[in-house]
Amino acid sequence: MTLCIESGLSDQKATISTLKSNIAFIKERMRLESNADAYNALVDRHNSLVTRCEQLLGVLNLDIDKYNTVINEYEPSRKQLNQDIDEYNGLSIQRKSVIEIGGGIDLAPSKFASHLNPASPKLGEFTRILPNIGRQWSVMGDGERWISSGNAGDALPTEPGGEVSRISQAASQIKRWASNDKSDGSWKEAIKLDESRSQEMVYNGQKHELHVAEFSSGQLASLLVAHEDPNGRIVFQRSPRKNVLPPQDPPSWYSPN
Repeated sequence: MTLCIESGLSDQKATISTLKSNIAFIKERMRLESNADAYNALVDRHNSLVTRCEQLLGVLNLDIDKYNTVINEYEPSRKQLNQDIDEYNGLSIQRKSVIEIGGGIDLAPSKFASHLNPASPKLGEFTRILPNIGRQWSVMGDGERWISSGNAGDALPTEPGGEVSRISQAASQIKRWASNDKSDGSWKEAIKLDESRSQEMVYNGQKHELHVAEFSSGQLASLLVAHEDPNGRIVFQRSPRKNVLPPQDPPSWYSPN
């Protein structure tokens, strides 16, 4: 609306400026005119232009008042809008979406196996002595269950080593490969949890960007990209990419040396 009024004001000012130029020109002709009839004709023309100019000035003043009224109404809204924009920009929003990440990446017990080594001497020793372990528990006064190597009160026997054996068997299926590039700090890690599940993490040291891909039954289940924003915060975003293949056994980038 203000642009429309401003355009109208500019047109009126241009017309008034033209009329004033014509009036000044006629005045100069009147000063030089010696013929009475011609002089009177110039006076009539001069008076007509002055009347027209005064009328336009009156309309212009009314339009200026209208324009000022609109500006007075518009200015508070403009200031409020700019304030809202400044507050929004201060939030440093990287992407207009909400992503739910359960427990960071994934806090399921199976995800804590990134540093397990199936060939670990300690794991082998644990597996050998497992059949000889007897496990018993008793209910204490506070209602909690305490595991003990011997009888404690009226102990209730359980299946010896069943849960521990299951965890040990699951751990023995896990395979892990890693590769590091010391020149820029980049690294890659692949983990095969079992026959159907695997993970691959790739960190780009130059871009300071981490890609975390999870696969299920040979298909990409999720791909998260983490990077550091200008405020030093780690931001995770779900990548729309679908053309990511699961790591091989072993991965093509892995070298035992």
